[in-house]
Amino acid sequence: MAAMMPNCFRAGRIGLLIEAAMAFGTGHHGTTLGCLRAFDRLLDQGRKFENVLDLGCGTAVLAMAAARMDVASVTASDIDPVAVEVACGECCGQ
Repeated sequence: MAAMMPNCFRAGRIGLLIEAAMAFGTGHHGTTLGCLRAFDRLLDQGRKFENVLDLGCGTAVLAMAAARMDVASVTASDIDPVAVEVACGECCGQ
């Protein structure tokens, strides 16, 4: 299950610890990290989001980041059944 990482980030930032298992997506891949940084910059600029889609979610790290930022509706989807299973475990505590 995803957990917040204590004391690793600037004030006002939230870290996520991802147990990827067999699924893709720990947040370290360049594309995922770039999306997280872009999302963070938009939030810093005061942008608000009602809906976020994490398509091809892997472990759903982007969806989890959005959910932690109080986005009203977050959807994560993947065609890989292993990724779906891992994402459900990360997001839903299953």
